[in-house]
Amino acid sequence: MKVPGSTFLVGGAVRDLLLQRPIGDRDWVVVGATEKKMLRAGFTQVGKAFPVFLHPQTQEEFALARTETKIGKGHTGFEVNADREVKLEEDLARRDLTINAIAVDDHNQVIDPFKGVQDLENRVIRHVSDAFREDPLRCFRVARFAATFPEYTIAEETLDLLNEMADELHELPAERVWQEFSKAMQQVAPENFFKTIHEAGLENPWFSDFDVAQMSSAMGNARKEGTNEMLFSWYLEPDQVTTFLSKLKTPNRVLRVATCVSRYGKILQKYRDQTPQVLFETFSRCECFRDHSMYLNVLDYVEKCGQSDLRDMRDLTEELRHIKVQAPEGPEYGKLLEQQRLHRIGLFLQSSH
Repeated sequence: MKVPGSTFLVGGAVRDLLLQRPIGDRDWVVVGATEKKMLRAGFTQVGKAFPVFLHPQTQEEFALARTETKIGKGHTGFEVNADREVKLEEDLARRDLTINAIAVDDHNQVIDPFKGVQDLENRVIRHVSDAFREDPLRCFRVARFAATFPEYTIAEETLDLLNEMADELHELPAERVWQEFSKAMQQVAPENFFKTIHEAGLENPWFSDFDVAQMSSAMGNARKEGTNEMLFSWYLEPDQVTTFLSKLKTPNRVLRVATCVSRYGKILQKYRDQTPQVLFETFSRCECFRDHSMYLNVLDYVEKCGQSDLRDMRDLTEELRHIKVQAPEGPEYGKLLEQQRLHRIGLFLQSSH
């Protein structure tokens, strides 16, 4: 189907295309169109704050070229202008980093008004313009990109700007900070997120519960191939994990898993050194018998954090979950079941020495 106006592929898809990396979602900017024309062409508008539309076949996002003017605090304090006269370069100018402000037209020509290609070649993370300071969340986006592209350096002027913006971070909703943090922990070098936080002085108020420089160093020394988004919890005390993640309004299940990794990870890692009672209580508190999938998540992360092989733990707890006892439901049943499980754990420990 024909899209009203001129369309350009923009943002991360272009960056990854130029870097020959796998391309995820593709975002498009439409120049010279209006909301009415997009709707008439069969697109579906999503959201009310920005003129963004879904393609009826591909479900890819097509946004009208727009400019934004800061008129208030927070991520919603913008006045949006999506007039059909807005030019592509004006739309690109409002973006965060030069490497994300590149476009490709329908003839595969690269449009690069802010020298993003040059920064890709030189491996530099640099802000596009002073408009960067209008959204404090971009501080954490830069830290996330440092985790995504560990071979890149942050331009000195960008690092200075992050430091200037540090006093504005308290304005951010906790959920948005969590989203950036969560994404950063899933990148190839999550320690660089904390390194950037420290170098730019961005600890307060969200990352003030622990030493981020120390965290960066510990995670960098421990990281092997692959990613492990719970590695940070391995180096924090359980109370620190709870305080930190609660501040970010982290989803409850993630909070429970991270706390278990912190509190019980070293016990599971060194299971051969434990008593049957300690192991049984650890299994119970990691939800082995009530939410087995969560327990398996904990084991997965402990294996990665402690670089351990916990297949024996999986086999053992699978056996424990299927033990039955001859007793009516009630306190007596629970007591006998615990005894049987403790006995089986004891046999397991004897055979593993």
